[in-house]
Amino acid sequence: MSRVSARLLWLMHTDQTHKGLGLASEMSPVSWALFYGLKAVHVPQPIYHAYGSDTHELNLRANSGRPVEISAGWNSIWSWNRHNDTLMNMSYMFASEFPENFIEPG
Repeated sequence: MSRVSARLLWLMHTDQTHKGLGLASEMSPVSWALFYGLKAVHVPQPIYHAYGSDTHELNLRANSGRPVEISAGWNSIWSWNRHNDTLMNMSYMFASEFPENFIEPG
């Protein structure tokens, strides 16, 4: 989620519609702002994990690659259905089950 200026929105719109440029959605506003020399501020989203897990284990799952590599490949936390026990219990995840815990069945 981002707050962007009308100027930045217009630049993104024209570049995407007239030039065919595109990026991953979460990177678009920041990348366009930096490209055009506009001010970009990003506030990290706080993440809460629903149950007490070992932080060392969470770090190994989130950063599965060697230090010189990104977390990719078969053991990546982003591999589909690979680490659901971890991802589904985070407050900020596209398919989190965490918010449902706040709603009592009617």
